[in-house]
Amino acid sequence: RREDGGLATETKGRSEVAQNTEREGDEVVEDSASESLRLLEWKLISSYVARFASTPAGRKAMRAGLPLARTQQEAERLLAETREVIELETRHLKPVALKGVAEDLGMTITRADKGGMLDGAQLVALANMLV
Repeated sequence: RREDGGLATETKGRSEVAQNTEREGDEVVEDSASESLRLLEWKLISSYVARFASTPAGRKAMRAGLPLARTQQEAERLLAETREVIELETRHLKPVALKGVAEDLGMTITRADKGGMLDGAQLVALANMLV
């Protein structure tokens, strides 16, 4: 207890809030975002979601923490992608299977995107991913 009858923890809590609000820019946002993720037990949620990933790369990525959008524009883009997957699954009456996704297709996709030549094995790997 403080001399005026209040609790010391109340004073400490208020001073911490005041210190946080005095900070400028991203630091305050980062503090509140980190605290929110901790309160939501984001790491636990991420590890739970990782159990449902159909590829080793997906499980690894989810265990590291479910990705969060840093901006509203990015959040809207990710929501649009989610809507597209739901629409595909609804239209074809089956879930989008990602079991054919290989961890090492990144370079193959980049090469194809730049107009590079792919060999037969790379084409088969891409086809398996898309089917």
